[in-house]
Amino acid sequence: MRRQIFYLACLYVLTAFLLPVSAFSQPPATFRLAIAPFYSPYNGDYGVYMADRIAYELHRRAYVPALGRARFVLIETDVLMGEIDQTDRQLSPDLREFLSKRVPASYLLTGSVAFTGIYLIKLKLIDLRTGMIVWTGDVRDNPAWVWTRAHRSVGEIPAAEVRSSLGFGAVETPVPAPEAEHLPHHILLQPLHTTDYLPLAADCEMHLKNAIQRDGLFSLVPGALKGRQEHGRFSRISPDLRREASETTLAEAILTGSLLVLGKDGATDNIGLVLRLIEVETGQILWMGSSTGRRVWRWDKMADIVSATMGRLGEDLSQYGAGAAETQIAALRDLAKDGKSWSVLGHAYLERGLLKQAEEAFEKAMIFPDAPAQARAGKGLVLLRRGGYFDDGVQALRSAIRSDPDYLDAYSFLAQALLDQGMVDGVKIAENAIRRDSTYLPPYRVLGDWYADSEDHQRARAFYQVYLAHDPDDEVAEWMGRSLLQLKNYRDIDRFVAPIAREKPEASHLLPIMAIKALRVKRYGESTQLFERFLAQIDARERQLYDDIRVLLSGEEIEIYHALDDVEKKKYVARFWRAKNPNLSSAYNERQLAHYERVWTARWAFGRENYPWDRRGEVYIRYGEPDYRARSGWVSSLPSTRVQEVKEKVYRELYRDPNDSELIGPVFPIRSDRGFAAERERQVIDIPDQSTFGPVEGRREETTRSDPSQEAYAPVTMQHDRSIVPWESWVYTEVDGGIVIDFTRELGGVSGFDFAPIPPIPPTMLRDNIRIAEHAPAIRYKNATVNQPDEFRRAPRLSLGTFYFDLADFRGNAGKTRVDVMYGIPLENLLVVTDGQQPQVVLEHAVALADSAYRVVYRNTQKVQHFVDTSIVVTQEVVDITRQDVPAGMYHLALTVTDVMTARQGVLALDVAIDDYGKEQLHISDLMLVKSLSDTLRAARFRRGNWQVVPNPRRTVRAPNPLAFYCEVYNLAKDDFGQTRYRVTTAVKAAETEQRRTPGTVDQPEIALSYTQVGNSDWERLPLEVHLEHAQVGQNRLFVIIEDLVAGTQVAKDTFFQYIR
Repeated sequence: MRRQIFYLACLYVLTAFLLPVSAFSQPPATFRLAIAPFYSPYNGDYGVYMADRIAYELHRRAYVPALGRARFVLIETDVLMGEIDQTDRQLSPDLREFLSKRVPASYLLTGSVAFTGIYLIKLKLIDLRTGMIVWTGDVRDNPAWVWTRAHRSVGEIPAAEVRSSLGFGAVETPVPAPEAEHLPHHILLQPLHTTDYLPLAADCEMHLKNAIQRDGLFSLVPGALKGRQEHGRFSRISPDLRREASETTLAEAILTGSLLVLGKDGATDNIGLVLRLIEVETGQILWMGSSTGRRVWRWDKMADIVSATMGRLGEDLSQYGAGAAETQIAALRDLAKDGKSWSVLGHAYLERGLLKQAEEAFEKAMIFPDAPAQARAGKGLVLLRRGGYFDDGVQALRSAIRSDPDYLDAYSFLAQALLDQGMVDGVKIAENAIRRDSTYLPPYRVLGDWYADSEDHQRARAFYQVYLAHDPDDEVAEWMGRSLLQLKNYRDIDRFVAPIAREKPEASHLLPIMAIKALRVKRYGESTQLFERFLAQIDARERQLYDDIRVLLSGEEIEIYHALDDVEKKKYVARFWRAKNPNLSSAYNERQLAHYERVWTARWAFGRENYPWDRRGEVYIRYGEPDYRARSGWVSSLPSTRVQEVKEKVYRELYRDPNDSELIGPVFPIRSDRGFAAERERQVIDIPDQSTFGPVEGRREETTRSDPSQEAYAPVTMQHDRSIVPWESWVYTEVDGGIVIDFTRELGGVSGFDFAPIPPIPPTMLRDNIRIAEHAPAIRYKNATVNQPDEFRRAPRLSLGTFYFDLADFRGNAGKTRVDVMYGIPLENLLVVTDGQQPQVVLEHAVALADSAYRVVYRNTQKVQHFVDTSIVVTQEVVDITRQDVPAGMYHLALTVTDVMTARQGVLALDVAIDDYGKEQLHISDLMLVKSLSDTLRAARFRRGNWQVVPNPRRTVRAPNPLAFYCEVYNLAKDDFGQTRYRVTTAVKAAETEQRRTPGTVDQPEIALSYTQVGNSDWERLPLEVHLEHAQVGQNRLFVIIEDLVAGTQVAKDTFFQYIR
């Protein structure tokens, strides 16, 4: 009786307050309702989800019996409980004004959540026109009700109670699907709201994105709204975010929602998901969908739950767009008169995600005798798409094959369904279809994909090749290209992938395959161009994955990066890549190209279950291909000696007992098939907690040997593999002294691979729990990133062998310093070619100087022909010089010399200090040792004024030749007659090491020479020779001192050379 009175009172209040608003502020039959996220300090996800779940409950019943079946619309709002929670009956004027501006609705439903073993939701319904609280109510929710009350989904019980209390009808009366012209065609998919289950949310988003793209009823707008948050997971889409969407995207509506995860004892037992489609212009919620998944008994079935949950939501969203679909296939519906035409119509519905209409069409097709197999196969596909009906779907496909053994599509559908579940029987089904008709292509694609996923790329290549020979499909070409890259079969990339890419310029997904192939064969310019074309064609969200360097930074560097503004971040990124370039002399950054390759690989190899990738992708981008990789289900190869050493070291530090078998899998203990029994035993047996450090109590350290096969968590060896979780084990021998990173997929495939967790039940074979914390993959990886943020090994290069170089700087133009980089290569190390002319070698030299902070890089590249005398190959060498003007300072110098005919390279990299000659004072340049001085000019690059100066990069002088060198003197003072007078002193002193001393003093030189010179220019070129009759054999030091006799100043330089008799 009390409940009836309460119900009537609520109806009276709603009628009294809602009808006037409907009459004055809205069309007569409509009013606007906003439901804000509930304030829930104990579980924030619960408050957001329950507000969405109640909104969905009301949205499905858009007519209110208490208001004469007046319709309402839901409006998106981001207002939180805040001060409203302190108000009993009437809002303050300031708060009312704030809400009226912030919430474009007539009424606002809000609330707060308390938790005392069960959830208590305190609700308030506010008339925003008057500021009056027109209704309050308390609703209880116990997550255990999902289990104890059969056929109830997450949040259903409290949502139904709120709906009933507010006077909404029990019968669903959803808003009719709009006509095609009123549908939002461009949708932005915004990340789902959750705080703790980001991988699970990412998996749901990926399922949703795939469903939308597959059905084709809506066009997905790339990117996501960021607002002021990095993660972009908002509880509500605020007006500011809608403004951002309007100004920066083409989206007409935003699809988002909230995720709630529940379970016993920290397990993930139930998931609830509510989606909202919000109109960008008005904030009106156009559509809502809700679905839940419940794990019954198997721990590894979470992937199936997510698939079924998202399948239902995808079907509901397709039904919302059914008007557009009906318009698209109206002609097919008019032609449906027999079994085949009804089957065609069913497949058309199925392609658009309209499973209900597809099922009805296939049912009608079965009435006719002309296409029973097509109709049965279609029904099987509907069942498979819905999720949770796998066995029924397979039976329907087998029935189709029995009814018509020549209907080959049924074979292909069945093979795909079985292989998607990892059931190898699908291979035989596909092969049977090929035997029946070798020109039927779908089974080739099915088998190619299966073998590619199984990393049997040789077989995958064979099936893809047959497919492409008959149908040059760019998607198949992409899959084949991936396999060919794994096989390092670059020739077939040119044969099969490149032609399709040229014929289909829109197939941008083929560009990375060709770019990576070019990178691996060292065609860096081509690789750069292809990657740039690819990055220019992908959406902004995807492009960000390639541009983001945070995946390569240490924690400290990330903090520095985040503190920068956008302009400074761009400069930081540019300097970062310059510093990482393994060959500064090249305009193409091999390290950055390798980063693009790693990101692309992580997206397709490790990003199928997570966006953008799971934990393996993170490690792969940072450190590249591991030196050893093993995974469950593989026939593991034996590791190399170095890999085994790294694994053995970790094993000895973790476990008491010595290893008695090859360590082919995870060294860190992972879940074994005794895990469930041990977890149940743990409830009655006191097992030490993992947070207890030091030796584990109750364990005998010396007398007994543990049995790995009896552990709840244990390593994987060749003799003992009782693992029950999918795993991968990676070893990097050169990262941080050698690391082992073990991954597991604990949620049964729903969220990809993550670092193997610390076992809740420590194995008895452990030395102590401190060790397990040290070697936990997540902790070991984090420590490695601090010591070595990334790893890159250049591909081996063919060497030029002996390679000499020297460096000298002189005064340059415009206040800069000219750096002369000289090199010499023995002729016997080069390939001499003759094309009807004099024998010659062709060299390409490239020099680069980057300032100490990598803010700017100066480069110079030239290709030079050198005519040579082949009659004296043994003693002859090719000498050349390259120059670059730079400001004075500290530089990272790189020189690369390439024999163009053989691709052999000589590489030089060192840090240098470049002198400043810009000040108006006496200066002397570096001393450049030379092979010959001549007043006959032959090569312009060796010209110094009127002299031909050929450098001596070997820095050796063989007796009885004199020591020849060249230098320049700047800023000599002039006397009253305009003349300069200066003294040049040269000295040679034996030196054991090339340790520079302060120039200007020479202790007892073996050779000394001094002369005075008069001139009329303030700078002079000094080509000089010093005879070495009295010099000692071996390392010697040359000093040159310049004294300006007019100004009374002096300056000196020195250098080293080798004297040989």
